[in-house]
Amino acid sequence: MLAHFLGEVMNRSFGAVTIPAATIGIFNDFAVIGGVFVFDLLLEPLLERFKCPLSMMNRINIGYLFSALAMVSAGVVEFFRLRLVQQEGIAGDDQAAANLSWAAQIPQYVLIGVAEIFADVGTMQLFYEAAPPAMRSLCSALEYLAIGLAGFLSSALVLFIQAVTSTNGRPGWISDNINEVGWTGVLAH
Repeated sequence: MLAHFLGEVMNRSFGAVTIPAATIGIFNDFAVIGGVFVFDLLLEPLLERFKCPLSMMNRINIGYLFSALAMVSAGVVEFFRLRLVQQEGIAGDDQAAANLSWAAQIPQYVLIGVAEIFADVGTMQLFYEAAPPAMRSLCSALEYLAIGLAGFLSSALVLFIQAVTSTNGRPGWISDNINEVGWTGVLAH
């Protein structure tokens, strides 16, 4: 996963300990586990008390909103990381770590966890309450099929963008080197 690799080119020290880059994903799990309790025990009863419970569609839409916020958070972190890479003179060195703490990625993982609580749970709730009993499993399977197809489509989109932007000897917008400061090249194109 790119985020785990991204953690490898960030400052991973926590006192005298170096945190493994792959552990950053645990914050998604913490957000889901803690968020489900907060939602079920606090938020949902509070909304029902004020007679404004969330509909399934509103719950899904809130999940997608948190998903979008997570992507914005990831973009902001990467913008500042690449700015530090350029300032520190390590641009082009794919093994050098920028002096930005790995903890800067925590908000995007927490936001994705919150998005899962709303969107995934809301989608399952929609399938099991609105679909006929014989269609429930098929609806769930179609959701996971759509997620898988979205992964393939995003890979195809990345390949397409790289092919289109790397013409006439230009390196393209998407580099194999994570420390290559490509966002300045995007503005020049």
